[in-house]
This record gives sequence, C-alpha cells and structure tokens, in this order.
Amino acid sequence: MAIVPEWSGVELRAFRVAARWSQADLAARLEVSERGIAKAEAAGSGHSLRPITQAMLDDLLRQAPSDVHARLVNLLTRDGETTYPVVADPEPDPVLGDHFVKHPRDGKLMVEVTAGIYLAGPEDEPRWEDTFWLDAHPVTGSDYARFIAATGHRAPEHWPEGRCPIDL
Repeated sequence: MAIVPEWSGVELRAFRVAARWSQADLAARLEVSERGIAKAEAAGSGHSLRPITQAMLDDLLRQAPSDVHARLVNLLTRDGETTYPVVADPEPDPVLGDHFVKHPRDGKLMVEVTAGIYLAGPEDEPRWEDTFWLDAHPVTGSDYARFIAATGHRAPEHWPEGRCPIDL
C-alpha cells in the first residue's frame, strides 16, 4: 500500500489518474469544486492542500485497491527512483516485531489489529472488522486538538470554548 506523507497538486493529479477518475469524480469524493481540483493540479508541487483535504485523500488512498496503489507509485517514479515523497507500507521495526510500526507522518508507534470477529455493543453481537492500525499509546488532549485542527472535526462538548483544557 502506498502512503503519501504530504499531498500537493502533483500527488493529487497522480492519484486521480491512478484511480482513473475525472476531475469531477475526485471533486465529488472530496466535496470540493472541480475548479479547485484543476487549480491544485495546475500549481503542481507549489500547491499545498488543506489539512482536511489531505486527511480525506489519505482515507481515499487507504480504501483504494492495490492496482491503484501500484499505478500511483509508478506515476510518481521516474528512472527507478521516487521523484515525490511516496512510500510503501510502513516497514516493521526489527526491534518492535511484525505487529508494530511507526506512523510515517507523526512517528507514533502503532500496533496491527488483525481482522476477525469481535463482540460489539451492549448485546455483544459478533461483528467482522478488517485489519487496521491503532496507536499503541493513548492519544493526549494536545494530539486530539491537532487532529481537530487538521480535519475540522467538532471538539468534545466538555472542552471549554472548543479548546483542550490545560489539565488534559
């Protein structure tokens, strides 16, 4: 799976082409204007995307099939070297083992939760969950505040004026 540490107009266009979407298709998925997609692509590496757009692109890329990942890496690779900052799946740390990795963006330790049936809800109903990665350590209030700033999610109701309390 490919990971794009920082999205610009270059990576945006490569991903759109790799996914075989039109500018209108991608604009609809990101809930932005088609003109905004065209403008970002035209600006190339000189255009840094908003954090919320980058987070949405991360989600779209994570959900994309492996052939889209392969095409993306191929589009961003010239003469056998990656021209732009695209990396493959995080490599397991030999000291940490196969089930731990460091996130390529923030360097936090993550643990693999393997796919399987989990008991969910008050009735403990069996539910299938795909494999996913989870932070190995609790998220701090300041970590969550950065997440809110990057994604535009609503702050918890108990945060005064939408800001993380100092004692968290």
